[in-house]
Amino acid sequence: MKIRKLRTARGLKQVEVAAALDLSRGSYAMIETGADTPGREAMIRIADFFGVSLDWLEDRLHKVTAPDAGQVIKDPGEIGLVQFWRGLSADQKLLMTRMLGNLSPATITAA
Repeated sequence: MKIRKLRTARGLKQVEVAAALDLSRGSYAMIETGADTPGREAMIRIADFFGVSLDWLEDRLHKVTAPDAGQVIKDPGEIGLVQFWRGLSADQKLLMTRMLGNLSPATITAA
């Protein structure tokens, strides 16, 4: 279980972690081995003690995917720019970034 790996990676003994979490060593040992499922408050204390998120500790992290440009951006012109940008190679993006860095909104006029 993740909790044991966290403890051993820090060179701590079960009794030390149990004391820091205000648990008996036996209770902590059962949590660490998976023989006991701690309540929400105990899980929060464990996550805080080890400096990890509760989601990570409970294996609740999921892959996050970016939404389509049209789901976030409503302006069709802006969507076109995003789609254009996404179609560029890394070298083309670098060149465009350099070119745009030399411009300011005041120097751009409508054609």
